[in-house]
Amino acid sequence: MVDPYQGDPKIWITKDGAEIVVRNGQPIMDAGLENAVLMSLFTIEDWFGNVLFDRINERIGGRFQKTGNEPVTLSGLNDRSNAAEVDLEWMIEEGILSSVEAISRNPTGSYVETEIELTPLGKDVQKLLIQQNGENWIIQINDPAHRRI
Repeated sequence: MVDPYQGDPKIWITKDGAEIVVRNGQPIMDAGLENAVLMSLFTIEDWFGNVLFDRINERIGGRFQKTGNEPVTLSGLNDRSNAAEVDLEWMIEEGILSSVEAISRNPTGSYVETEIELTPLGKDVQKLLIQQNGENWIIQINDPAHRRI
C-alpha cells in the first residue's frame, strides 16, 4: 500500500497558474513523475528561484512554455515537441527515465496538443497529454500567475 503522506503536494496546472487540492486537511500527494515533469515544462528558463541554486544542473525551467508564443505552424509544432524533450532530458541523465518522446499536433484552429511519452526505467510507459488552446498559452505567458500574487 502506498503511503498517502509520501511525496510532494500534487500540482494541477491551470490557465491561471497552478492549484493544490486539499482533502480532509491533507494535500493530495504526488509520489510519481508528474510534478517534476510539469515543473520542468511550465517553468521558464529565467525563473527567479534559480538564484538559490549554485549548480546549473540543479536549476529548473526551459523553453517549452515559451513555445506557446510561437505561431501554429509546422515549424512551431516541431519546436514545441523538441522543447518538451530537451526540458525533460535531465530525467534521462539522472536515471529516472529511459526515454522521452513528444509530439505536438494542431487538430483545429489555434488549438495545440502535445503528447509526451515517458518511459521510466523498468516500468510501463506513461503518457502525459497537454491540451491547450493557443490563446490560453499567450495569456499565461503575458500575464503569469506569479505576477498576480
